[in-house]
Amino acid sequence: MMTVQVEELSEISIFPYYQGLALEVDAVARGGVGRYESGHFAGQAYHTLVVDRAEVSGDLHVGATYSCTALSGGSNSRMTTHWLFCTSVGDAITFGISRHWSDPKCFSPVLPQIDSVLVQVEELTDIVALFPASGPEGSVSQARIGASGWLVMTRLGCPSMMGILVSDAVLPMAFCEGSDDIVIAARSVRTMQSITLDSLSCVSAKDTALFLRQVQ
Repeated sequence: MMTVQVEELSEISIFPYYQGLALEVDAVARGGVGRYESGHFAGQAYHTLVVDRAEVSGDLHVGATYSCTALSGGSNSRMTTHWLFCTSVGDAITFGISRHWSDPKCFSPVLPQIDSVLVQVEELTDIVALFPASGPEGSVSQARIGASGWLVMTRLGCPSMMGILVSDAVLPMAFCEGSDDIVIAARSVRTMQSITLDSLSCVSAKDTALFLRQVQ
């Protein structure tokens, strides 16, 4: 469901980033070692950077934007990261940005200490997909696509997304990755209440299937 590329960095220099301004800047931190991750998930690209043991010589502000040059451990060459929001300062300095592929103006910070893209917020059972039937116009068919799963939300993204994760999914042939306008109903294990989500897109059609929609 996610593709990630990781680079180990050294000889790091961190500079303020002022988009669209021709302004000379000095490094606000140098040295140390870092880990730079780039990935994509559900139409979102993200970049994160964690820097340890850097010497800070200027102001670092959470929420401000910075760029980083460093020596890449993989290619042993100088590289420049995507511009990033500073997300925490301290013994380790963290940066992160999420951007939407189809909207180049849509950016958001990536929060630090993310151990998983998805937050499992409610356990589900009796998961059923609803879709137009081949009979009379307006008729609806349903197919049980899983016995267990979760109502989920994304920890990163611009915009954020919510949806349903299905364990050991058995999907109709039409439910391939990229298909949309999917309706799924399920029951909460905790309360036994029924929930229904519409306008879902299929992000993963593997054994563990994932369906998401934008949070409005």
